[in-house]
Amino acid sequence: MIRTSILLSAALALAPAAYADDYIEVSGHGAVEVMPDYAELHLTLKATAKTLPDAKQQVDSAMMQLLATSKNLGISKDDIEAAQIRNYPQYEWRKQERVFVGEQVTRPVTISLRELERHARLVHELMQIDGMHINHTQLRFNDRDALQRQALAKAVEQARSKADAMANAAGARIERVIRMVEGGGSYHPPMLQARTMMESAKAPAPAPTLFQEQKIEAQINVRYEIDS
Repeated sequence: MIRTSILLSAALALAPAAYADDYIEVSGHGAVEVMPDYAELHLTLKATAKTLPDAKQQVDSAMMQLLATSKNLGISKDDIEAAQIRNYPQYEWRKQERVFVGEQVTRPVTISLRELERHARLVHELMQIDGMHINHTQLRFNDRDALQRQALAKAVEQARSKADAMANAAGARIERVIRMVEGGGSYHPPMLQARTMMESAKAPAPAPTLFQEQKIEAQINVRYEIDS
């Protein structure tokens, strides 16, 4: 019984500090804008033929052309992922009857392009390959977490600046942080669609791809105890 009373007294003693009545609660926003480090091109090699070996041979031929193109542009095999290959029987409905028309083979490929200035040339060359489908390009960073932390630090600085301004206007002073909660930081890698690149493939020389700085954002909510 004595032990229970001691614990209860300790909890009550801590309650005012833990749940201060005098506080300011603010939000902070931070952002950093940086150029992407590399781009990921998501491709699909696809062929349909009467027999599975024929369809596979066409996809293999396209893959070899892709590797040759990549090598000519100085892209390492380590930056090419093409581990999967799939086949799908193809059917058509003819007079209410399902008829087998051939086999389709697909092979998804991802290329990590470290030198962004070669993007337009790479896309141009890839579009010369039969069975090539360029799905989209995503922009990436080598250390996105570090950039997110920079944005978060800026968000905390902004929150403290806002709290100080509010406290000074009210004739009060910030004492300490009671609670700090990270909001939803955001960065959605832009996806450059293949249809926006078609014009460069038709031109004698590919038009340049114009990459821009990307914004990484962070949000923070902070509650400060104040002394009025």
